[in-house]
Amino acid sequence: MTDIARATATELLAALSAGELSAVELTNSCIERITAVDPAIAAVLTRNNLGGARPRIPVLQYHGLLDEVIPYGVERTLHNQWCAAGATSQLRGYLAEHVLTQVVAQTDVDNWLAARLAGTSAPSNC
Repeated sequence: MTDIARATATELLAALSAGELSAVELTNSCIERITAVDPAIAAVLTRNNLGGARPRIPVLQYHGLLDEVIPYGVERTLHNQWCAAGATSQLRGYLAEHVLTQVVAQTDVDNWLAARLAGTSAPSNC
């Protein structure tokens, strides 16, 4: 796809479905366009960028490797940004899609939180 900004929603959906365009590429293209056209909205997007600030507390990041809504690569990128900033972050991938990941990860999430509340240092795989 040559000009994402001028494509119709139907054309974008076809390109996404055919694998000619990824959700990340589409999102990045939209953000670039917004930044160029409307600085006020761009400023709001910048303030809401999770990778723009290092978490001050330990973080458990978990994500479905088969997530059809938010690709795993998006979580991996955020993890890498936080690690580079010196955060304590543990990233876990689960062989599940967007919704089922919450069910599959629940025991690990509960155990991770219980360990933090018990005073155990948080693991990190940065």
